[in-house]
Amino acid sequence: MSNGKNYSSEIKKKIKECIEKGTGFEYGKSGRYLSHRVKLSIEEIELELKEAKDLVFTNKKEINGEIRYPFILFMVNEVGEFM
Repeated sequence: MSNGKNYSSEIKKKIKECIEKGTGFEYGKSGRYLSHRVKLSIEEIELELKEAKDLVFTNKKEINGEIRYPFILFMVNEVGEFM
């Protein structure tokens, strides 16, 4: 499935479905690590994910029968550095 195609519109639809169903997000790294890495709280990260307005590229992979969507999100911290 990893063919260089951009699956951003598909993941935006899936995020919307998760919000409507009330299910949460599952992260590939610990919440503490992600929060430290991007210098945002988990709540702020989830808000960014829900809005998905800064989504740049989304890939799609099948690993052990599970579909995963690694994606790139452009985030700018308060001093204007790209993360």
